[in-house]
Amino acid sequence: MMQVVTRRASIELAGTTPAGWSRREQPGTDLAFEGPISIDGTDTTVRVVVEPGGESIETASLRLMKELQLAHPDALLVNCELWPHPQWGDGRYIQSAHLDGMLTLAHDVYLFVDRGRTIRIEVDCALSQLLLIEETVATIVARLRRTSGARR
Repeated sequence: MMQVVTRRASIELAGTTPAGWSRREQPGTDLAFEGPISIDGTDTTVRVVVEPGGESIETASLRLMKELQLAHPDALLVNCELWPHPQWGDGRYIQSAHLDGMLTLAHDVYLFVDRGRTIRIEVDCALSQLLLIEETVATIVARLRRTSGARR
């Protein structure tokens, strides 16, 4: 059986939601999921936001990294690497981490530019949870598609 999850008629998840994950309503997102809670009680979330944007992936990546530094000046930008997507082509995977009290939180972003749109898939979790969820999150990212109602 195939389950399609949509929001704002721009992005869908092809296939079933991975075990241990559920759809989450979140204002301002096109699609959102909640994953397993970490041992310290930190929520694990994946949010998809689609915005108009005609920038190149390089320009969009630099703008995003600057945005991340402004949001958390103490954040450590750990990684920015090429991340291919079956529909949107080469994007970027940007990893960062910051302290929140005694906890270290991971904030990862998969970024793609497609047909005048910027697609951001943001992952928030405890840093200790990241290795446990990264394969499932990569599967979610790979299954995301533009809907038939999305601008072509």
